[in-house]
Amino acid sequence: MSCLPPCSTSTEGSADPDDDMFLAAALADAAPYVISGDKHLLDVHGWRGLSVLKPRAIVEGPLATACAGPRRSENGHG
Repeated sequence: MSCLPPCSTSTEGSADPDDDMFLAAALADAAPYVISGDKHLLDVHGWRGLSVLKPRAIVEGPLATACAGPRRSENGHG
């Protein structure tokens, strides 16, 4: 488990000031994605290089690609 150092939440990226703490945390940790269904967060997709994706988009996109691997046949061989 890792902890982030205190960071400023005055990012002013979202139309909803309550969402700025999530953007600040993502920026502080250089997170590749913010996963949310929140309209205000989705509206800032691309802001400062952040990708804001709905849960389904991450599961069907980057997560599916990362989890895809060689499939085994039903008998467990190759």
